[in-house]
Amino acid sequence: VSALALWNGADGGFGGTGSAVRDWQAAGQSVSCLAPRTQAVTTLAAIEPSALPAMAEGRQRVVNMLFGDAVGFSKLEDRQVSLFVDHFLGAVSKLVDRSSTAPLTVNTWGDGLYFCFENSEDAAEMALKICETVRSIDWEAVGLPKDMNIRIALHAGPAFDCENPITKSRDFTGAQVSRAARIEPITPPGQVYASQAFAALCECSQLRDYVCEYVGQLSLAKGYGTFPTFHLRRTRNTRPLF
Repeated sequence: VSALALWNGADGGFGGTGSAVRDWQAAGQSVSCLAPRTQAVTTLAAIEPSALPAMAEGRQRVVNMLFGDAVGFSKLEDRQVSLFVDHFLGAVSKLVDRSSTAPLTVNTWGDGLYFCFENSEDAAEMALKICETVRSIDWEAVGLPKDMNIRIALHAGPAFDCENPITKSRDFTGAQVSRAARIEPITPPGQVYASQAFAALCECSQLRDYVCEYVGQLSLAKGYGTFPTFHLRRTRNTRPLF
């Protein structure tokens, strides 16, 4: 692989061409730089790791995001909320506890779930396990509406890795997190929808236990825009929950 940049030599901002050139050098790759509107080519050598500046806290990293929302929560009576916490959120909690790979971060609000994972396989497996678990429970038997369900959205992209100053816990935030949150409301109950970025990572990782089927160009919630969207499912019908 050869690294080639069309670059005017300006430093620019984070995520710009100069930033990409420095990242390539830091990864041990020399870079050939072509100046715009000229034929001048400059070759920049790879940088020794010891010469690199320390990475600042709060830098971006690519994470796999899961957003979930309980279908039917808004119609619960007050007396049923504690049952929801015990049986619905409790079931999700057991899945997280029994997972071989813990999420990078876990957050909830009301009936909403927000998890971040290191890789796409862990995110896909958790999303499908949650859906399968929710479908397997007799909700009417525990005092909740029999049609309780969940919708889940998956997305992958750069997010700021930081400590939330209010909760004092690890958090991932940024524009891509907002995009992930906008996929969840358009997901059908009981299903997992994914962005094109997440589907691409699944394909690049050669995850043979899962398939991302193209749904179409869908308009995301709150006028966020129209994007290619995929339906995540298993390639076989059954799989143990744990």
